[in-house]
Amino acid sequence: MSQQPYQPGQPGQPGQPGGYPQGQPGYPQGGYQQPGQYGGYPGSTPPTPRGSSGNPLATAAGLAPILQILGLVVAVIGVIGGFFAFGIDGYPGSLKFVTFAGGVVGGLGFGGVLLALSVLLKRDAK
Repeated sequence: MSQQPYQPGQPGQPGQPGGYPQGQPGYPQGGYQQPGQYGGYPGSTPPTPRGSSGNPLATAAGLAPILQILGLVVAVIGVIGGFFAFGIDGYPGSLKFVTFAGGVVGGLGFGGVLLALSVLLKRDAK
């Protein structure tokens, strides 16, 4: 069995040095593909990136419910934190009340701002 030396630019036979299989009939051979074809098959389209459609922060309609939930959580934590201020030992009653009022006002204030933003985003998204 004689083997031919490798010559660039000339495909050899499969199994010989420098040889590449010529492909099989019915399979795409690569190169230029028609528009609308992905992978050489008619009617196939390229896959979409994963993050392009699943990001809720990309649109106002997706951000509004997140802000609404966050606003409710902040308001509840502010009120609960204010009630915990009454459990502080060693503080006089007036300081406990001021701490309670600051926690409640801060929590309801920031929570209310987040809720208002969610309402504005819902209205603008429509």
